[in-house]
Amino acid sequence: MRWSADFSSDDLKQYGAIHCGGQGGTCPCIAPLWDPANQVSYGSGSCSTSSSNTPLSLAPANGRFQIVAPPGQETTGKALRVELRPGDLWPCATCSGATTRNELVQNKDSGTTTPTLYKAGDDRYFAWSTYFPAEFAHWTCSNDTNCPGGVPNSNYNAWNVVTQFHHNSDNGVNPIGIDLRRTTTSSANSYALILLYGYNGGSSDRELWRQDLQAGNWYDFVLHVRFSTTSTGVLELWVGNNGGAKTQQTLSCPSGASLSCSVATLYADGADYLKQGLYRNASIADTSVIFHKGMMDGDTFADVTAPPVVVDDFSLTASPGSQTVAPGGSATYTVQTAVVSGVAQIVTLSASGLPPGVTSATFDPSSVIAGGSSTLTLTTDPASTGASGSFTITGQYPGGTPSHSAGASITITPPPGVTPPVSTLVDSFGGTQIEPAKWTVTAINGTATESGGTLNLAPNSRNGNVHISVDSNAKYALTGSSATVQVPQVVNMRCNVNNRFFLKQDGANSLGFWAECGNLYAFTFVNGVESLVATLTYSPTAHQWWRVRESGGVVYWETSPDKAAWTTAVTALVASLFPIDSLTVTIDSYTYSGGLRSPGVAKYAHLNE
Repeated sequence: MRWSADFSSDDLKQYGAIHCGGQGGTCPCIAPLWDPANQVSYGSGSCSTSSSNTPLSLAPANGRFQIVAPPGQETTGKALRVELRPGDLWPCATCSGATTRNELVQNKDSGTTTPTLYKAGDDRYFAWSTYFPAEFAHWTCSNDTNCPGGVPNSNYNAWNVVTQFHHNSDNGVNPIGIDLRRTTTSSANSYALILLYGYNGGSSDRELWRQDLQAGNWYDFVLHVRFSTTSTGVLELWVGNNGGAKTQQTLSCPSGASLSCSVATLYADGADYLKQGLYRNASIADTSVIFHKGMMDGDTFADVTAPPVVVDDFSLTASPGSQTVAPGGSATYTVQTAVVSGVAQIVTLSASGLPPGVTSATFDPSSVIAGGSSTLTLTTDPASTGASGSFTITGQYPGGTPSHSAGASITITPPPGVTPPVSTLVDSFGGTQIEPAKWTVTAINGTATESGGTLNLAPNSRNGNVHISVDSNAKYALTGSSATVQVPQVVNMRCNVNNRFFLKQDGANSLGFWAECGNLYAFTFVNGVESLVATLTYSPTAHQWWRVRESGGVVYWETSPDKAAWTTAVTALVASLFPIDSLTVTIDSYTYSGGLRSPGVAKYAHLNE
């Protein structure tokens, strides 16, 4: 199976573009990967401008697209709820030729500037389900040429497009679509469900299949399409209801009634793309809500109709997230498991990445049946001089798969009068906020955040007075210890902005690394006098890790590409510096001389891990 859209992750990442007419901020937030360039009504949220369609935010909560529990009889999994109101005009309410639609466009999973295109020779099976709520039992129309005074005449076409394969041009009827049209067998304002076939480049269409719509039901479709610009193309359709058996439908093919139509399924442009949502005659006056779920694209009928494989899986959480103890004390955490799917199995528990000063980690019990809980006890060294760090709790099913982890942290308070080694300040920067127990943040004309596995210092653009500083709350000793940090990214190296990692006694005495103007400097301030003791041409590969350490009365500035092999940039005698037994750890970024239009973002990770 190549592609599926089950919405289980509560986003629309399987789609990369929208044609959303909802006004007033009711459309999802999405990067401008394809079009429309003039859509201005996207909802609030964090809109990426990168060439990636993962994820597509659903904000706002009352927007036109939502992921919800499926209504009706098919209540498993997640469904896409699409709402279309009169006046939902895409690409904008005042645009020439705007159409009434709220649709999603399937894009390639890796992110792309164009939709996924099906071309000649592609032979695909598509399966999905669509729910038509009770309001689809009837339609109404507003004043229109064929609906004067809201009364439809015999020429009025109450068309809706539910799922379609669209050609590259915007002109004419789409090559293939599951649509709604006016019924011919019952009351004048009821719908029929049809399989529509377009030809002659979209100037003509034919109904290959028609059935009066039974509102309040799920329709389960399988559509086989062999894509071709000639009659070697194929269309076949299976339909079921509410999760029941699907029956292949007899189609009104151009050559006569058949289970399979041999027709051109592509226009001369040679490409179709998939759209799903709701698109309709602008004069329909109803507010409509429709639900889609389970879109799958497979090589065979079996690919898209085989029962889903239920995988035994579980979840794992730890609480509290952090504990503080004195040296020699113990900290306990509750590890809770839960069954996510399938049958509960034995979860074997372990702890890794224990901070310095933690001497043991024991689980009681050491394994649980998924759904049960265990108590983790960390024992600390009575001789510890203090430490703070995170660790990982892992649970595994038999065979090691699946495996899930949860993070927690522990702080061992230093004994009175003892300054802990700087190596005991541990922070992965892997959370969602900078830990206030460890750091004090100053951010003038910029931001300091923790997200995406890094500490991020982002100066404002075009500002020469940025001061972003993250300072340790506690003091630490460098003597016989080291401070190590990964630096995945530095600021813009065109000058006027810098970022540093250093240890300071006070404003006049400090030492560390400084990235600026294409260089990485080892620096000292001694009694207010600055010295660039080493200058390295910055390499994001060779200088991925920075380390300052002391051994035998000597301070070493070192770099590494992998934290395994270290290169010494320079050394200095402690006697030539300042006392190094009570220092603040600082990570900062500054700008000057007007700043830069694009100052960049400095990123730090894995402090002393």
